[in-house]
Amino acid sequence: MEIPKAHPTDSIVPPGKHAAKTRIVVLEEHPLLRHGIAHLLNSQEDMIVCGETDNIRDARHKIQELKPHLLLTALRLGTGDSLEFLKALKSERPALLILVYSAFEETIFAERTFRAGAEGYVMKKAPKEELLTAIREILCGNIYVSHDVAMRAFKKSLETRSEQQQRSARPTIGIESCPTGRRTSSFC
Repeated sequence: MEIPKAHPTDSIVPPGKHAAKTRIVVLEEHPLLRHGIAHLLNSQEDMIVCGETDNIRDARHKIQELKPHLLLTALRLGTGDSLEFLKALKSERPALLILVYSAFEETIFAERTFRAGAEGYVMKKAPKEELLTAIREILCGNIYVSHDVAMRAFKKSLETRSEQQQRSARPTIGIESCPTGRRTSSFC
């Protein structure tokens, strides 16, 4: 029986000690909401909010200083373009995971945030357990959208694939030369 070799990134946690927690910065302009999110995340055994802020400028400084694993950010912030901020942040720090939460319709805005560099999108009206699920999915290397949006996208991809197959299976009319030299119509 072969014993698996440890990787340099593997951490061995001594008995009685806890594994390192996921470090999260929360960017939300409303103090009460920011405090509630921080309280929820800090109550998890595997997460810690290492910084909170209400604006993009301070978020940049906190991310630089605190080196979080994940940024949890509202989509709409008082000043600055959130999507441009995400694009710039992702180009500067490609390893930083980004989860956006918003009251804006997921079917419209999730794709925009993914194109800007986010790994997940959660609606503000979602239950708190969904926020935790989204964070953990992203930490595992997956993307996250709600079940409803994922199913719609999957159905749409099936429809698109079916339409493409139907188009490629249709006969097309072509003009060919026959052995006598006359041009004739034929089905390809």
